[in-house]
Amino acid sequence: MAGINYRGGPAPKPGRQTRLLQLKVMLKGSKPPVWRRLIVRSDMNLAQLHHIIQRAFG
Repeated sequence: MAGINYRGGPAPKPGRQTRLLQLKVMLKGSKPPVWRRLIVRSDMNLAQLHHIIQRAFG
């Protein structure tokens, strides 16, 4: 698993639980298959998720 740390974006509101989501991200059409398994916070927005995916694939 890629060692990606999420440090951006607003802090979660006090008393609110943030779930963790496990994603399997694959490059379409690659042979051999290239994929990464990522654990991300459920309160991330799309721009933050995009940044994490870009870093995971280098």
